[in-house]
Amino acid sequence: MLSLFVRGAKAQFRKFATLTSHQNKGYGSKLLIYVLEEAERAGVKRIYCNARKEKASYYEKFGLCKTENTFSKSGKDYVVMERV
Repeated sequence: MLSLFVRGAKAQFRKFATLTSHQNKGYGSKLLIYVLEEAERAGVKRIYCNARKEKASYYEKFGLCKTENTFSKSGKDYVVMERV
C-alpha cells in the first residue's frame, strides 16, 4: 500500500507498507519504482517521504537522500528523504 499526494511539481508518498507475509519478495520495491516513475512522468521535480531512520538505507537504493529534517512520533525517529 502507498498513498501519493501531488502538489504541482512536488509529491509526498506516505503509508508505504507491505503485509508481513509478503515482505522480502520485491513487491514493495516494484511498487515504489512504479510510483517514482509515474511521478516523474507527471512532472514532479521533488518527491519525498518521512522514513523511519532505521529504514533510510532502503530508500537510498531508489535515489532518495536524507535531509536535515528529522522528528520523532509515537516513539519512532524519522528523517525526511527526498529525490530531486
